[in-house]
Amino acid sequence: MNRKALSMVLACMFILFGTYSNNHLIDEKEKQLQQRKQARKTEQKFVKLSSRVTKATTESLQNAGYRVNNVSVLTIPLAPKPIVEIKVEGTTKYYQNVQRDIKALAVHTVSAETKVEFDVNVKRKTESEIRDEKWTSILIAVSEEIHKKYKEYRGFAYSFKPAPLQITIVTDLTEADEKKAKEIEKYTKGIIRSKVNELAVDTIPYSIIIKKRDDKKSD
Repeated sequence: MNRKALSMVLACMFILFGTYSNNHLIDEKEKQLQQRKQARKTEQKFVKLSSRVTKATTESLQNAGYRVNNVSVLTIPLAPKPIVEIKVEGTTKYYQNVQRDIKALAVHTVSAETKVEFDVNVKRKTESEIRDEKWTSILIAVSEEIHKKYKEYRGFAYSFKPAPLQITIVTDLTEADEKKAKEIEKYTKGIIRSKVNELAVDTIPYSIIIKKRDDKKSD
C-alpha cells in the first residue's frame, strides 16, 4: 500500500472513530437525562403518596380521639422502608396506655391507603418540645415586627439551649446609639408579652442581646 492510500485509510478510520465517539457521548447524555427524569417522577410520586398517607393517618387518629401532635413520613438512608412517624402529646402514662393502639390503627390506615410498605414509629412529644414549638412561633412574630418598625434591624437569632432562651437582635447601631438599643429591647419585650398572652403560652426565662455594628468587629 502506497503512502497516499495509507493516508486515506487512516483518515477514514479517524472519521469513523470520531463518529462512533460522538454517538457514544450523545447516547450517554441521553441515558443520563432519562435517568434524571425518571428519578424526578419517582420522587414526585413519593411526595404525593407521603402527603396522602400523612393526611389519612392524621385524620384516622384524630377521629379516634388520640392526642396526636404531628404525623410525618421519613426516609432514612439504608432503611429498608420509609417510616411514618407519629408524635403524641400528653403525659408519659397516657403515652404508654395508647402507644400500641395508635400504632395498630396507623398500620391499618396506611395499608388501606397504599400497597407500599411503611414502618410506623410512635413517639411521645415532650413538654419541652411542645413549649419550644409554641415559643418559636412567638419569636418569628417578634422578628417580623422589629423588621417592620426599625430600619436599623439587620437580623435575628435565638437558641433554647443552653437555658435560658437567648434572643439576639442584630442591628446597624453603634455604641453611641444606646438609647435606641434600649428602645428596641423594650419593644421586643412588649411583643413577647403580648404574644404570650394571645397564645396562652407559659412564660420562660429569656435574655435579649442587642448586637451592634461595633460588636461585629470585636467578634
